[in-house]
Amino acid sequence: MKNRLYLFLFLFASLFFRESAFANFMVTPGSATLDTTGKNTTQNFIVENLSKKELVVEVSLMERMQDNDKDGGVKVKDYSKLFKIYPKIIKVYPNKKKAILVKWIGPKDFDEEKAYFLKVSEKQIKKEKKLSTNRTEIALLIEYYLNLFVSPKSKKEKIELESSKYLEKEKAFKITLKNSGNVHYVSRGDNLILSKKDNNGNTQSKTEFSRKELMGYYGKVILPGKKRDILLLAPKNFEGNDVVIKLSE
Repeated sequence: MKNRLYLFLFLFASLFFRESAFANFMVTPGSATLDTTGKNTTQNFIVENLSKKELVVEVSLMERMQDNDKDGGVKVKDYSKLFKIYPKIIKVYPNKKKAILVKWIGPKDFDEEKAYFLKVSEKQIKKEKKLSTNRTEIALLIEYYLNLFVSPKSKKEKIELESSKYLEKEKAFKITLKNSGNVHYVSRGDNLILSKKDNNGNTQSKTEFSRKELMGYYGKVILPGKKRDILLLAPKNFEGNDVVIKLSE
């Protein structure tokens, strides 16, 4: 008897995931922010079939949750009164592209930005039955979770560095960021300032960081009213508890 094993590869779209060797299709953009009125209430997500076989994907939506200091779960329910999604199931031929339209049709305003994941799931295409064998076939099915935000009319961005602590074992700083605004914040690194005094009492500062140094810091999403612990690898000559970390204005 032929055994078929399905493996699901979950892909959280980000700037760091664009060139996975596993992906037989790609969805862009990886993140989108919609307005409640005007031209920006609609976003097209493009599904590109990178393989030599037909691709069928299904689109669904889930609300993104976040606990303090970590990512939370998701809430799944009927969002048809908030979003128009078309089509929800699409077939894409090899080396072709198709668009998924996502449009906000919910309330025109609210106090705090709403966060969702747009889930794009590869579906197994049924084929004609073949003669049974004793081999096991593995099907790798891919699922993308794309960031989707809906912003209020009045947007307020405010991120605070609540605390920082040097971790000797990890050779990194544990930085706690708090989002006091009403829209999401994505950690970048271009507003970080590290400073310490050298042996002569002079203050040395660092404001530019390599991609390696930002590996654990860059691209972390903090939802409104939440906080998150993020690790920043200690740059050379900026290790220890005497390093002061601030965010630029």
